[in-house]
Amino acid sequence: MAIVTIPKSGEYGVIKDQPAQELPINAWSDSANIRFREGGAERFKGEKQLFDTPTVTPYWLQQYNQGGKRWWIHAGTGKLFADDGVGARSEITPTSAPTGAIDDRWTGGVMNGVLVANNGVNVPLYWGGTGAMASLPAWPATTRVASLRPYKNVLVGIDVTKNVGTSNDRFPHMVKWSNAAVPGALPDSYDHTDVTRLAGLGSEHPDDAVLPQRGDRVHQAVHQVSVTVAPPQQHGVNDFRGSICKECGSSNSHDLVSYCGIAIAIKADL
Repeated sequence: MAIVTIPKSGEYGVIKDQPAQELPINAWSDSANIRFREGGAERFKGEKQLFDTPTVTPYWLQQYNQGGKRWWIHAGTGKLFADDGVGARSEITPTSAPTGAIDDRWTGGVMNGVLVANNGVNVPLYWGGTGAMASLPAWPATTRVASLRPYKNVLVGIDVTKNVGTSNDRFPHMVKWSNAAVPGALPDSYDHTDVTRLAGLGSEHPDDAVLPQRGDRVHQAVHQVSVTVAPPQQHGVNDFRGSICKECGSSNSHDLVSYCGIAIAIKADL
C-alpha cells in the first residue's frame, strides 16, 4: 500500500458538517486523542484538573480577563467566586448577598473591561477584578430585568419589573437600555425620561393586544364614472383623453386608469 503524504495536516482540523469526500485532502472528518495546533497534528496529552471542586453548585460560568489574569467566575444562588487557576479561589459575593433561586438564571457579560452579573431578583452587580462585587451604579432601586447583556457601550435588559417591593409590575416584552458609557467605564444613567441621555425604555404598556387604528374611509368603492362631454369641434376624442392624462400626471393615455384611479366612460354618440 502506498504511503500518501498529507501537507499542512493541521490547517483545517476536524470538519464534521460536510461529506468526507468533499473535504480538502488535509481536512479530517473525525479524530480521536488528537488535537490540531499551530498547523500540525499532535497526540492529545489528556486532561488535567484546573480548578478545585466548587464551593457551591455553580449555575453560571463567565470567563473574564483582568489585571493580567484569566478569571473564571461562577455563581450559585447566593454566592459568587473567581478562579484564575493559579492562586486560591476568591469569594467575590457582595455585602448584600444575592437572594435568587435556582430558576432565577444569571446573565451578564463583560463591558468596557468590567464584569456585569444579574440574577433578575436583585440589583445587577459588577466586578473590576479585585475585592467584592457591588451594585451597578445609577441603577434604579425599584427596577429589575430578567436578562441583562452588554451591547457595545450600553447595557440592555429585557423582561422588566417596575415598582419592586410594592406593586411589582412586570412587563415581559419590555426592553430597557442604559446611557452610552465612556470607554473603560460603566453607564452613568438608566433614566429614560432624561432627554439629555441616550437611555431608553421600549414598550411602556403591558402585553395587551394592540388594535390598528384607521381614519375614516369611503366605504363604497367607485368603479366607474360617467362624464358628459360637449361634441368636439376641432379635436378628436383622443385629444380629450390626452388632456385627462395630463391632469392625472400621465403621458400615456393607456395609463389613464392606473394614474387616475377611476375609469372614464365615453358616450357612443361622440
